Amino acid sequence: MEMPGLPPQQIAVRNVSPHGLGARAEVPPPLGMIVKINLSGVGDVEGEVRWVTGNRFGVKLDGSIDTSKFNFSGRSWEEVTPRYDPGDVADRFKPMSSTWRPGFRTR
Repeated sequence: MEMPGLPPQQIAVRNVSPHGLGARAEVPPPLGMIVKINLSGVGDVEGEVRWVTGNRFGVKLDGSIDTSKFNFSGRSWEEVTPRYDPGDVADRFKPMSSTWRPGFRTR
């Protein structure tokens, strides 16, 4: 991914649609920035960053792309995936320390 005034960086594309994509990056672009992304099998696409949550972000593409040409197996996922961030899981899915409730029994 290339951003004006910043060095290029590798990103992991999480999902692709004809008019947008979701990705993950070590340093996500700021909201509203125009970015250029090289998609394997499709080529260079440009778009505006529409949302940012942690290290994930979404881009609305300037044009449309043919998603059937996107190559999901171009590179190893481990090669482009940033390190795991424990804060990336919603609170309701985080493990609880205990589910034991005193006085509660099954019949």
